[in-house]
Amino acid sequence: MTAASRVINAALTPARGAWRFVLAHRVRLPEFANRWIDAIAENPTSLLGRLAGHTLWTYDESEVPAAVRAPLSQPSAYIGPVNYSAQASQWARALKSRSIDAVNVAIEVPGGYSFPSDAIVPPAVYEMSERWQDDAFERAAQFSHVLIEAERSLFGRKFDRDLHREVQALQDRGVAVAMIAHGTDVRLPGRHAELSALSPYRDKDWYFGKEARDAARNVELLATLDVPVFVSTPDLIDFVPNASWCPVVIDPTTWERVEHVERTGPLRVVHAPTNPRIKGTHLIEPVLERLQSEGVIEYRRITGVPHSEMPGVFAETDIVLDQFRLGSYGVAACEAMASGCVTIGHLDSWVRDRVKAETGHHAPLVEASPDTLEATLRVLAADEYQRGDVAQRSRAFVREVHDGRLSAEILSKNWIGARDGT
Repeated sequence: MTAASRVINAALTPARGAWRFVLAHRVRLPEFANRWIDAIAENPTSLLGRLAGHTLWTYDESEVPAAVRAPLSQPSAYIGPVNYSAQASQWARALKSRSIDAVNVAIEVPGGYSFPSDAIVPPAVYEMSERWQDDAFERAAQFSHVLIEAERSLFGRKFDRDLHREVQALQDRGVAVAMIAHGTDVRLPGRHAELSALSPYRDKDWYFGKEARDAARNVELLATLDVPVFVSTPDLIDFVPNASWCPVVIDPTTWERVEHVERTGPLRVVHAPTNPRIKGTHLIEPVLERLQSEGVIEYRRITGVPHSEMPGVFAETDIVLDQFRLGSYGVAACEAMASGCVTIGHLDSWVRDRVKAETGHHAPLVEASPDTLEATLRVLAADEYQRGDVAQRSRAFVREVHDGRLSAEILSKNWIGARDGT
């Protein structure tokens, strides 16, 4: 970093600290203050948006990475820019199994929480480096297909975050573009609250105004772009009815290779809430504490454990509690099932029906709500045979639905093959 950069960086440090403090305490702010913050975030090219960008997003030219590698063959696919739960890299792996050269590019997640990607770009570079943005666009245009995740711009502010312009620019270069939604980016809070009595969006003490506006804008965007649209979890069809479900993908061998440790005694139950409100942690822990005090279960809440260590955690677990409020399942549940753990969660009935209709397989997650969880755990604790049967069916389900083959088939049939006539 140059001397001038160090001086500027030092001068802006107090402002960054103040911004981060305000953002961390948004739930306590009045509505007008939250709307003002949202307006800045939603309008990055405005005067205040540019000022906030230059305040928060500083970098040195030495931090600008080279563009991801060029395609080695055609057809090819460029996927980005978020790689949530390693899904972009897993979809790329799945496409490679069908002889489609694929790469993924992701914005770095601060704190070492990024998943492996073919290329990772620091957030400040993504937002502010015109050199990186131009190079990234030119490289993406060399691929026959581009898959944009979570309605996020692939190239920072190059097109002022206008995805209509970005998609058109890629199409003008002969690229076949598709979109894939991940979850909160399109899950309309009001609609979800109408559909589910357990919806977290019914909570009165949670500010999700920006989330609601973002989801509404993204759903409208997906309806107006004339490109194939995919969603990663089956419930999202409720919000993006023109989409195709492209299942999340894991590598089952990563979770199967660690031998499951059997033992007698209380059931070993774990819950790993990345977002306790969404997962319903506060609704189920009183039940778990009561069952633990009776010796029925041995409960452990998992926080701060690196993803690479989770196979070892699941190897010493009998039951994994997934989520009890959204009515669906995702990567975490698939990893637990692949590990041979009985996985409990709440799936809405129409989501279960959709999984069966799309895949020919019943989702083997054991159904429970916060009100029925205690009875469900008592039954499982008393029935070792049932636990073994569910665990076996769970591993088979993940191998059939979530090992990448089905997802690659869906992407090929509805996007890559549709363009190439294969």
